[in-house]
Amino acid sequence: MAVVDGPDGPTLELIDAPVPQPSDTQMLVRVAAAGLNRADLRRTQAHFKVKGPVIAGLEVAGTVVSAGKAVTGFAVGDRIAAMAAGGYADYAVAEDVSAFKVPGSVSGAQAAALATWYMTAHDALVTEGGFKPGASVLVTAAASGIGIATAQVARALGAGKLIAAVRRPKNDPDFLALGWDAVIDGDGGALRSGVAEATNDRGVDIIIDMVGAGVLDALLDAAALGGTIVSVGRMGGFHETIDLDKLALKRIKLTGVTFRTRDRALKGKVRDAMINDLWPHLESGAISPPVAKVLPLERALDAQELMAANRHFGKIVLSTTDGPS
Repeated sequence: MAVVDGPDGPTLELIDAPVPQPSDTQMLVRVAAAGLNRADLRRTQAHFKVKGPVIAGLEVAGTVVSAGKAVTGFAVGDRIAAMAAGGYADYAVAEDVSAFKVPGSVSGAQAAALATWYMTAHDALVTEGGFKPGASVLVTAAASGIGIATAQVARALGAGKLIAAVRRPKNDPDFLALGWDAVIDGDGGALRSGVAEATNDRGVDIIIDMVGAGVLDALLDAAALGGTIVSVGRMGGFHETIDLDKLALKRIKLTGVTFRTRDRALKGKVRDAMINDLWPHLESGAISPPVAKVLPLERALDAQELMAANRHFGKIVLSTTDGPS
C-alpha cells in the first residue's frame, strides 16, 4: 500500500513494492496487522514531500523475519508489536528500540494497538505526568485511542479518581466499562463545573489532554494546586492563548509529548518503562486493547474513512493476507 498521486490529490492505492531491507538497528517484520492512527489521515493529503510512492502506516504487529547485526533481545520468529513507518504492507522494517515482544494472550489485531497507544499513554501519564498510585486523573477526548489506553493504564497502576471528558454519548457500555469514576461534558464551561463537582472543588492531579486549542483555559481551572497538564493531541487545533497568572498561581506544570524529536536512547527508555510497568497487566488481560474493526489491506481507504467519521470505539486494524496472528 502506498501514497500515490490520484486525480484529486494524493490517495492510497495497492501496489507491488520491493521488500524493505533492515539497517543494523532494524528488524524486517512480516506484518500480520497494521494499526490505524489519526496521524495516518494526513498521509492521504500532503504529509509527504518526497518523490515516488511512500508506504503509509505507523504501527504494526507481526513476526521477525530477519534482524540487523546490532539488534539484540529479538530472534527470528518472535511475535512483536512496533512503531514502524510503512506499516500498510506485507513487510515493514522496525527499529529495535520501538519494538517489543507480544504476550501470548494478546491477539494479532490487539497487538496492532499496543505500540502507539500504550507507549504514548504510559509516557504521558507516568513519565511526564509523574503519576503515583492514588493520583486523580482527567482525560480529555477520553474515547480516543490514547484516552482508552490512558484509562486502562491509570486503572492498572492504581489511580484514585478517574474522570473522562467527552463530546460523545456517555452511555456506550464499552466506554463505561473502562472504569471511569465520572464522565463529564468536554466543553469548557461544563468541563470546569464537572471536575469541580467530581473532586469537591479540589481539581485533578494529572490531566492528559488530547484536544489542545479550545480547552486549555478550562484545564488550568480543572487542575489541582501543583497539578500537571500533559499535551498529547491537538484535535481542537494547535494554537491557544492562556492565562499565565493561573499557571503560576496554581503552580501547574504544562508539558508536551511526541516521539518525533526523540533519539534512539529516549525511545528505548519509553519502551522499557512501559514494558516494565505494564507487562504483567498485558499478560493477565487487565489491559486489553479493544478492536473496533478489522479490514483487509486492500480496504485501507475504507478504514481511514471509518476513522475520519469518528464513530468507532477501539482500534481499526488492517489485516494482511496472513491475517492477524
